[in-house]
Parts: sequence; structure tokens; C-alpha cells
Amino acid sequence: MGDEVVLTSDALTTAKGTLQALAAKPLGQGFKFFAFPMDAFLIYLQVEPLLEQAGVLIDRCLVDRNESRNYEAELWRLRQELDEFFDLHQIRLDEISANTDRQAIVALTADKNANNELAIGYQAAADELEALLSSVESPADQALQARLRAQQALISRLPYDKKTYTDVNPLTWTVDYNDGKGPQALTLADQSSVLADALARRDIQSRHANARAQWAVYQRTALAYHARARAAENQLLLAIDDVNFKRKRSLLAATHSLARLDVLDQTGHPLNYRARIEAVRVRFERDLRDAWARIMAAAHGLDQLFGYAEPLPAHDDLDGIVLWLRDAMSWLSTFQRRDQNYVVSVSVRQSLGAADWAAGVAAGRWRLPIPESLSPGEFHVRSRGVGATVVGGSAEDLWNVSIRAPRNADIVHGDGRRVTLDQNLLGAVRLGRVTVRTDRSLDVGGVAMLHNASPFGTWEIALSPTSTAGAQRGILEDVVLDLFMAARIP
Repeated sequence: MGDEVVLTSDALTTAKGTLQALAAKPLGQGFKFFAFPMDAFLIYLQVEPLLEQAGVLIDRCLVDRNESRNYEAELWRLRQELDEFFDLHQIRLDEISANTDRQAIVALTADKNANNELAIGYQAAADELEALLSSVESPADQALQARLRAQQALISRLPYDKKTYTDVNPLTWTVDYNDGKGPQALTLADQSSVLADALARRDIQSRHANARAQWAVYQRTALAYHARARAAENQLLLAIDDVNFKRKRSLLAATHSLARLDVLDQTGHPLNYRARIEAVRVRFERDLRDAWARIMAAAHGLDQLFGYAEPLPAHDDLDGIVLWLRDAMSWLSTFQRRDQNYVVSVSVRQSLGAADWAAGVAAGRWRLPIPESLSPGEFHVRSRGVGATVVGGSAEDLWNVSIRAPRNADIVHGDGRRVTLDQNLLGAVRLGRVTVRTDRSLDVGGVAMLHNASPFGTWEIALSPTSTAGAQRGILEDVVLDLFMAARIP
């Protein structure tokens, strides 16, 4: 077994610290609104386009937030996997320090050796017993044991036999069984030998059988311990392989985990989720900033034009902003369903009088007041654009006319509330094909610029010195403004 290459405890602590530092801040957290110079050009009167633009921007914020949350989830899962690996690796370090792998191998080695020793011992005992049995089972040895037992039987009987013996040789003595009438033909030795031989053979066979059984036990026990030794050796080999595989897995996991940890902070790498989240954060906060600027302008316009004054949510509360936008757009759509659109034509000459008209022709400029009496009894009167025609000259004469809406004008709400609107940001509307009224459709200017502006106040009109055909403006008898308006009419 080779030494295992693993993360040390110090390296592990460093890796975990690096992993914790990779945590990403949730999108929108800590966002602070800041104004751009261009915000000053947002016209609060243009409520509808402001709400639409804010809605598009907020939709992009929602997409960005979902994308960021997906990245955050992926980063969280990856950090959890790495964190789990580091914790498990610390346990692995503790196991290595406690030498648990080698303890199992040592125990299996000792078990194998013990089984081998027992097998050798039992095999030696079986071999020794088998040699002894081989000598005992020889015919000469058995005959010798029979004679010895016969003699022992005879000798043991002599002291107790009260009969007389007629021969000097004890082995040829005969016993008088007929009370002195003559010796018995069968000698005592023969009688004892026959009897002892039978007993001896039975005893030898019994001992031989026992010895054979004991030999079989020794032999089988030796075989069993040999088998156990082989099994222990196999377990030892498996344990060694398991330790080696475990260490290889640990090394492989450490290598891949450190590689993943390295790329988590590598510029441009797909797994650098924190950088990807930061890129989304830049887009998100820019869109949220732009949306909030428009929402503030639209909220002011909703209050000034329509009296809608629902409080705004916090500027970093994306879900609250979504709800506010949806409520405002729904309310405004419902409100405008009751609007009526119409066109009012206003003669400059009749409104100012002959003298002021003549002075204006000479100067090329007029200041035309539009009174509220032009729309009696109406509420929330708002501009939708302006057109112009001239009286005098021919259809070939095309005039350039510049028209500017009142810089300050009042609007009256349905509840009687009067609000003065600041319309200084509204630029001049230029009409380049003003001519006598014909069947040709009228050019309408200021559809976007003048949207929702109040028409009541002083309009500023400028006329080019000559027409495109070379006619002088002195030939004109009048200039007529066509005011396109929307209003709530009781």
C-alpha cells in the first residue's frame, strides 16, 4: 500500500475559508437609488410611456433575478457538495490518524497466522497419531500384546488358585479339577491364553477405533483451520484492496474538489457563478435604477393629472414595485376608458383681434391664450397633439410653424381639485407642411411631446417669413390651430 495523498488539516481549513468567501450576495440586497443627469429630462406628464418603460425594465429585472437565483442555487449546491466533501475528508484524516485501516489489516493478519499455526499443530498431531497407529496395527505387535496379556492374566491368578500344580513350568501347569483323580488335560496357560487373547483383541480394536476417530478429528480440524487461514488471507487481501481503493477515491475526490474550488473564482470560467451573478447584478441594478426613476416621475404625473396617489414601495422591493406598477397601469387603463377624444379649432386672428394679428404677422410671432372656457364643465382635459392650417395663399404654399404649449397650465380634477402643471420641459412642436385646409390629412405634431399637457394657458406660435413657393406671410389672413384633446366629460 502506498501512502495516501490527502489534504492536510491546514489546507482543509484554507479551502473551507475560500469556499465561504465565495458566497454570493442576493440580488438587490444593498441597492441604493442614485440619480442620473438624464433623469431631469423625464417628463412626468407622459405617464403612460413612463409606466410602459418601467414595466419593461422591471420585467428584465425579474428575468435577471431568476437567472441570478439559478446561479445562486447552482453555487449553493456546489458549495454544499464541496463543504460536505471537506467535512468527510476531515473524518478521513481522523481515520488515518487513528490508523483504523491498518488496524483491520493487522487483525486479519493475526487471524490468518493463528489459523495457520493451529492447522500446523493439528496436522502434526494427526501425523504423529497416524504413525503410532501404523505400528500398533502390525500382526507381530498384536500377537506380542496378546501373549503379554495372557501372561499377565495367568500370573495374576496364581496367588488365588487353591489347586495343586504338577509341573515345575508355570506355563505348563495343569489344574486338577477332579479332586485328585488325575490332572485336567487343558493347561492353565492354554486356558488363560485363549481367554486373554479374546479380551486383548477386543481391547486393541476398541483402542484402535478410538485412535482412528481421534486421528480423523485432528485431520479434519487441521483442514478446517487451513480453510479458515485461506479465508482470512482472502479477507486480508480484500481489506488491503479496500484500503487502497478508499485512498484512491479519497485522492481522486480531493483532486476534483480542489479543481472545482479553483475554477469557482477563475475569470471567464462557466463555474465562476459569483462573477456571473455580479454581471447579472450590474444589469439588474441599472434596470432597477432606470425603472425607479421612471416610476417616481410617473407617480408624480398620476397624482398631478389624475389624483392617483398610491404610496410607492421601497426602491429595492422588486416584488412590491411589480405590484405597484400593475395596480397603477390597471387603474389608469380603467380611468382612460371614460375619456373622450376630440379636436378644437382656434383662430389666432379672431382670438387676438386685428391689431395683435397684424403685429404678429410683422414679427412672425403670436402669443395665443387658450381659456378653460374652451372646454366648459370638463375635467382632466389633456392634450393629444396639435395641428395648424392657414387662411390665404394657395395649396402650393407650405409654411413652417413652431408651436409651444403653455409653460404653466392648470388642470381640474373630477373632485374639483385644481393643480398647476409645470410644463417648461415641453419643447416646441414644429410643423413643416402647414397650408390651407384641403382634403389632405392634417399633420399632427407633439403627439408624444404634448401628451397629457394641459392646453389652458398661453401658446407661443412662430411662422416662417415665406412659404416654400416664395410667398410672403403678409398674404395670410389667419392661422388656425387644431388642438387634439382628451377629457372626462360629465
